[in-house]
Amino acid sequence: MQLKQKITYVNLTKAQLNYISNMAKLLAINSVMQQNTIGGLQEINNAKCQCLRSLTGAFLPWLPEIKYLGVHILESNNFRVSTVQPRRSFYRAANAIFGRVGRAASEEVVLHLMIKKCIPILLYGIEACPMRKTDLNSLDFAVNRFFMKLYQTGNIEVVKCCQLYFGFELPSVVHNRRATKFDKRYRNHSNLFCYMISRL
Repeated sequence: MQLKQKITYVNLTKAQLNYISNMAKLLAINSVMQQNTIGGLQEINNAKCQCLRSLTGAFLPWLPEIKYLGVHILESNNFRVSTVQPRRSFYRAANAIFGRVGRAASEEVVLHLMIKKCIPILLYGIEACPMRKTDLNSLDFAVNRFFMKLYQTGNIEVVKCCQLYFGFELPSVVHNRRATKFDKRYRNHSNLFCYMISRL
């Protein structure tokens, strides 16, 4: 019994043919680069190098902290972010508000400026990052110190009453709410990669 091959003709436009040929070229280039990279890695492994190198052979330094998309990622066994830079930027922005406005404006105006200008600096990107209790406490401490300066008191109970009166939420509370919302949206996303990562 002899099998006959069925030949199918596909009509393609010139743009589609160009796209397919460009993709084939990119795939060929990619496979050559992968072979070169693997060969280079074997040379590095054979040399028993102590440090990582780039493809050009330059040494890559080991850093305790890197900044990526405005978030400072720390060297750790688990994924951790630093709260030092956001707190520093928060204090800088809060002191700028005090320097410009001073005691001329009411507490309500200063507090509104702080909520709109300083708090976003402190909370940038934290909903997507796992935060330890000590990190959240350090963010809360920065905000509480701002309230102490604003109301000229050293009593934390007075600060808590003022926060309750103005309906102000501490960064730890905002983080919990935002992280829950982020996780829910991430799990329900139609992207397969997001779905797989959320199940880990």
